[in-house]
Amino acid sequence: MIVFISAYGNISRIDKYLILLETQGSLRSTIDIFENIVASVDLQNYPFSSDLNPIYEVKANSTESTAFEMELSYENYNKLLNNPKIQAIEKVSTASVTDSRPLTFKESQEGFFFMNTNNNNTDIRIYPRFESSIENKDFRINKDISLWKSQKYAPWHLGRISSKQSNPMNFSPYGQEYYYPTSNNKVVVYVVDSGVDPSHSEFNGNVRLGNNFVTGENNDDNAGHGTAVAALINGKNNGVTKDASIVSVKVLNSENVGTTTMFYQGLNWVLNDKKANYPNTPAIVNFSINLEVESPTLEVAFKNLSNIGVLIVASSGNNSANQCDFFPGNSDHALIVSSVQPGNDSFDTLDSNFGPCIDVLAPGNRVFTAVAGSVNQVRPFIGTSFAAAIVTGIGASILSNDPTLSSTDLYDTIVGNAIENVISNVPADTANKVVWNGYSNIRSQFSYIK
Repeated sequence: MIVFISAYGNISRIDKYLILLETQGSLRSTIDIFENIVASVDLQNYPFSSDLNPIYEVKANSTESTAFEMELSYENYNKLLNNPKIQAIEKVSTASVTDSRPLTFKESQEGFFFMNTNNNNTDIRIYPRFESSIENKDFRINKDISLWKSQKYAPWHLGRISSKQSNPMNFSPYGQEYYYPTSNNKVVVYVVDSGVDPSHSEFNGNVRLGNNFVTGENNDDNAGHGTAVAALINGKNNGVTKDASIVSVKVLNSENVGTTTMFYQGLNWVLNDKKANYPNTPAIVNFSINLEVESPTLEVAFKNLSNIGVLIVASSGNNSANQCDFFPGNSDHALIVSSVQPGNDSFDTLDSNFGPCIDVLAPGNRVFTAVAGSVNQVRPFIGTSFAAAIVTGIGASILSNDPTLSSTDLYDTIVGNAIENVISNVPADTANKVVWNGYSNIRSQFSYIK
């Protein structure tokens, strides 16, 4: 999850803004239109001539939209805001990741479990170590579960998503069996994050390093967040789908910091890359980023991706607040995920946002995944970023069996098939729907019981 750091200036203050125009023919034609718009707003400060070039930068371009970055006064921002030729405009802001640090195994166990032995050891409580209208679409996957694959000694989060009901011993980090359908078609998963470490054994080399929008850094994942997210999607031991192809898009630096411009650039690059390199391959985006205000430019980026059939799965955030007050919770083009805890099937009240903008719930507390910079180390992580990654993995699995699904159809399939009313402590205004991968048995079995 990423927290938006905002700063509002007075009318005379000069700030940097990101401005989107609908692309008109060539890039040169669009630039000419942009220069005319800016000059008409303030001819004295922005005379229409080639002298404009040092004032702005073209940050991204596609057949749908072109992004410009430039400094403006608040007064001129308001003038551009009301210009019908402007798709979107917002002040460039800085954001930082808040759930990127893995827990030590000691931390993951502190205050973790409490068993109520007065109820035949089946009432298990976990205490933390610190205080739309959906059309139900059937899974288009093989319903003969004898043909499904299984993974013994799987982590709890995988056992949970292939169960309609949680096993009361679901707190066990490893020990369950995970059931998942075969992958019949290639699927591309774009992870827009801090980068991905392709050398980690979880990936079996199935990672492509896409573009890097962090100035002054190479494409390494120095923050670790993106690697942890990606391994929950396609990791061979901890990932939902084992065969999806990860494409890393780096928009966060080694300090887990990025800007709205970088986020837009990353999403726009996904748009162009999908059309150029995977025109006939289904794709899905994981965007574990959360902003405290609306982002009209990112909403345009989301819409552009949705229009070519790509669903964006995003985290709800870890603020214990109403997600409708955040972006992309108020987006029309993203699937928003909050987190549940292991063992007692309880909503993660301390580390998850809530509200009517939440679409589904998924495991996100103490989920085991890859640690960047190591060969094979995994550790537990907490955060809705990781719940979103699990839902992204389910989306990729569905696409591998039904590659013609539109972004809307995929959204409806995931949300419409979620299991209702089995999670406790869910706020009244939040949908009680936990994500499910379609396995028709009641609950996953335990490898060590056999």
